Amino acid sequence: MNGLTVEEKKLGFESNNFGNNSFTVKIEDNIAKVHFTANDLTTSLRSSQQIIDFRHSIRMTAEHFNTVDVTEICVNNSYNYQMIFLANEESVDCSF
Repeated sequence: MNGLTVEEKKLGFESNNFGNNSFTVKIEDNIAKVHFTANDLTTSLRSSQQIIDFRHSIRMTAEHFNTVDVTEICVNNSYNYQMIFLANEESVDCSF
């Protein structure tokens, strides 16, 4: 989640971590709680498919570990960051 290594970039892998390493991860009761900080979410995510890919990648990475059953993601202290981007809804504050 810290981004790609030089070798991974050379192999053509892509990363979707908002172009920065500004995030925190807590694991409590088998729930990975991941909070990203993005300078400008609308610049980092430009399509609904990018949001789907982002969520899927983070969830699959976290749930790869046997200590994680569920993944919760917040961006810029918003739990519903997807709907803010897609439907211009009001933010729901992140609980962690």
